[in-house]
Amino acid sequence: MYIVQSILIPNLVYLIYYTGKTQNLLLKYIIFLFKYFIILKLYPFLEDIWDIYNGFVENVNRSEYDKILSYCDESPLLKSDTTGEYIKFCKNLSRNLLLLADCDYTGEKFNKYCDILYMWMYFEINRNGIPNNITEQLFNASTQVVTTKRYKTPCHYFNFNEKYYEPTKLMKLRIFEKNTSIFTNNLYDIKGLNYCSCLKYVYECVNIYREMHKDFCLGEKQFKPLNKDTCFILNNFKTSYLAYLFDAGGIKDKLPPLDGTNNEKFPSCASDESKLGSAEDHVQGAEANSPGTEQSQSRITLSLSALVSTMVGIPPFLTLIYKVNMIYIEIINNT
Repeated sequence: MYIVQSILIPNLVYLIYYTGKTQNLLLKYIIFLFKYFIILKLYPFLEDIWDIYNGFVENVNRSEYDKILSYCDESPLLKSDTTGEYIKFCKNLSRNLLLLADCDYTGEKFNKYCDILYMWMYFEINRNGIPNNITEQLFNASTQVVTTKRYKTPCHYFNFNEKYYEPTKLMKLRIFEKNTSIFTNNLYDIKGLNYCSCLKYVYECVNIYREMHKDFCLGEKQFKPLNKDTCFILNNFKTSYLAYLFDAGGIKDKLPPLDGTNNEKFPSCASDESKLGSAEDHVQGAEANSPGTEQSQSRITLSLSALVSTMVGIPPFLTLIYKVNMIYIEIINNT
């Protein structure tokens, strides 16, 4: 209920009343809302990840960094920002980088939290239509604030919108890579509440790896300039999967190998929550198939329709979001 109140309801209001966005951006954000809820339902063992993400969402409304952030209003880079979206993104990004700096995270935890920040950035950039060149310049300016005001090492620049194929699939692999201990602990506890959902996540990651490795990294494909960064994430996933799970004693027999060619079917231990089934796959069908490209309006709309048709067990409130926004989009089309 907390997620519904703090994330879904405010964003429903945003979607209904904010009319300055293009239809494609609006549809992408609806997709994000559905995906956020579905992931929470399917993978409760990762709730702390979503809490961190939500911390970034909530932090943008706080005021303790306002004096520091005046540079966003004065930056020559943003003088041409007639909508105010670049300035807003500059302040929100700086707030979250300062938040990480003030929490004094180090080592693996710092890297993990930076990775979640990059996911937050991805959706903010897409929602607000921030160009990649502006994003990088704003990020670099924001990290300078962290180093000069807090004397801390900030997150390095990373943007899922640049040079990466199918970003949200890669995010899923990165979540695994940064949280291997969570997966290991849950998979050793075969009678645990999270065993099946954790195993399901791993199977989906393996299928993502197989599909994307075949499409972008098999043989000579890995040497193509546009494939290099995607293959880097896939290789990191492979290293983590083999080291922490597949080659570990006691659980290897439960896990699929990475070198298979077909999609691995999830075992029958799935809980009732798996009724959501392939809903996430329908959501991913609306993503861009190549870096920096957008899918057609008809494909996105079709994927949304397919998504709603699979939403077994999701509260009627989310179905209402879909219906309200389809009405809203129709109004936009008729104006």
